[in-house]
Amino acid sequence: MKALKEIGMLIILIIIFGIIYWGVEPLAHSVMYPKTAPADYQYRDLDRLGKIDLSHGDVAKGKMIATSTCAACHGIHSQGIKAPNSNADAAAAFGVVPPDLSDVGLIYDHKYLAHFIKDPVRANRLTAKFQTSCSGLTGEEAAKCAEFNKGKPSFPMPSADGLGLSNADIADLVAYFASIAPKALSDKEVFKNACERCHSVNYDKGQYDEYFGKEVGQKLKSHYGEGLQALTPSDDVAKYLGAHAPDLSMMIRVKGIDGLAKFINNPQNVPLEDIKKNIISKLVKEAQNKEIKALPANLDKKDMDAKINAIQAKTASDYGIKLPANTMKDAYQSEDDYTNMALSMDAMPIGKSMPRVGLTKAAEVQVVNYLQKVGDSKKDQRDSLGIKIMIFFIILAILAFIWKIKIWKDIH
Repeated sequence: MKALKEIGMLIILIIIFGIIYWGVEPLAHSVMYPKTAPADYQYRDLDRLGKIDLSHGDVAKGKMIATSTCAACHGIHSQGIKAPNSNADAAAAFGVVPPDLSDVGLIYDHKYLAHFIKDPVRANRLTAKFQTSCSGLTGEEAAKCAEFNKGKPSFPMPSADGLGLSNADIADLVAYFASIAPKALSDKEVFKNACERCHSVNYDKGQYDEYFGKEVGQKLKSHYGEGLQALTPSDDVAKYLGAHAPDLSMMIRVKGIDGLAKFINNPQNVPLEDIKKNIISKLVKEAQNKEIKALPANLDKKDMDAKINAIQAKTASDYGIKLPANTMKDAYQSEDDYTNMALSMDAMPIGKSMPRVGLTKAAEVQVVNYLQKVGDSKKDQRDSLGIKIMIFFIILAILAFIWKIKIWKDIH
């Protein structure tokens, strides 16, 4: 009977902890990590901005455009073209150090690269902060674009229209950058190309470089220095994007591999529920404004203010407003993804200040690998320790049970 009683207590404990682990933990996870659109390494949202045919790019023409246009701000060190400005001068002038273009044909998705050249603000999803190109728009669309741009600064890099580049010119540029790109880069080299302009990694003091630990080039702790430092001063980045770029030494532990990869793919990826809420809020605001405009103009100020306050206190249920059908989604998007509708209504929630950089899946994996090596180099050892600890506690529990039977058998 005693054994049955103890087994019953064990079953109760298993049920309680099972409910906590499989019930509460997923709920907490859904609150802390709300559902967002999945990472898209094909950058299919850019198709809505117009397709650019990259199949007939002319390398020779692309080289001419790069040396005559791009080299005004960018260096191409692999081709002997130095950056025209020092890092300090470039950061002060543009807000961020322009990237060297030697490796862009390898680490960036070519579709993204083409659209970034054509319209950098829309490609990197910083429309909430910078003016977008209104070229080619007429009538109501042009007026809407101009209104949307009010009060916003210009992006440091002009659009293709501003540079006088056609889609064919863009295709030529992409072909040229692909032709001069290296066949492969180390994880650290990819990180430096993609992230170092804004982000530091203070934990990387050279100890992970390939030559470290060898007899030639061996470093001492006193030679470490201050770690990998961002090319752009933090204050300049804050003026440029609205927030200081964090040091990434421990970011792998903050977000984890999957979370970090998804964030790199699109920092502007906001919870799907927030997008829906913003759409409803926009519809409510429009209904309120319509009702306020219909108020009699002859009301005295006190009555007018009272009625306006009453109108502004109304909610979606007061107007019978519900989330409309998702008629604007693309085939690759889920029914819950109202991004296209929110963008068309200017109701898209603002994500992080970091722009979308457009890395390929392979380049992103290399960035994450580098950050894991620097910030969580003992992960494999730590993971392998888990099963050993579990075995230890199982053995301990068995020994404790045997000891209880021997010593406490007459106590109950």
